[in-house]
Amino acid sequence: MGTVVTLMGALILGLLGLAFLLLSIPWVVSVVATAGPARRLDVELRPFASGFPLSIRVDRSEYGAIRDENACVDEKASGEPDHEETTAHNRESRGRRHIVRMLRAAPRLVRGLVSAVSIERLRVTGRVGLADPADTGQLFGALFPLASMLHSPRCTVDLQPDFAGPSLEGEIAAGIRVYPIRIVPATLRFGWQVFVRRE
Repeated sequence: MGTVVTLMGALILGLLGLAFLLLSIPWVVSVVATAGPARRLDVELRPFASGFPLSIRVDRSEYGAIRDENACVDEKASGEPDHEETTAHNRESRGRRHIVRMLRAAPRLVRGLVSAVSIERLRVTGRVGLADPADTGQLFGALFPLASMLHSPRCTVDLQPDFAGPSLEGEIAAGIRVYPIRIVPATLRFGWQVFVRRE
């Protein structure tokens, strides 16, 4: 019996040590996403550096189908029991409280995530258009200062407006170095403030 307990303890300690090691080392995430007629998402995860021989890779040639929420509205019966309406109201009230807490805790979460992530390279190219040409102009009026701020040898943003109508074509290629051990405290603090803490 004592041997089994010792082995179980050693196994648990070994798993905890492995988890701590995986959280402590930096991970390089390479992402290539293409929008348009030929949609594609390619994500590659490597420890330590982009040239490390071991990697985890996900390659999808098509994105998942997007559910149309509006199509489900008419399927519900018009007359529902009062207790279900009350339950839905309570859920909506709790959801609003969570949203308020999220907005309050978001700045600290963003600061924690920014300290854990560094962009090694970023390239954004493509054409974007909205249904109303005026909206397209306003969108690019807001994006232009951001693109100018990001422009550097590591970051390139080249987006062109399409005033002919709704369109989205282009590619995003990014290489991001992530330190998971720095994400854990910020994420735990955010979850505590939003879902556990009572004001």
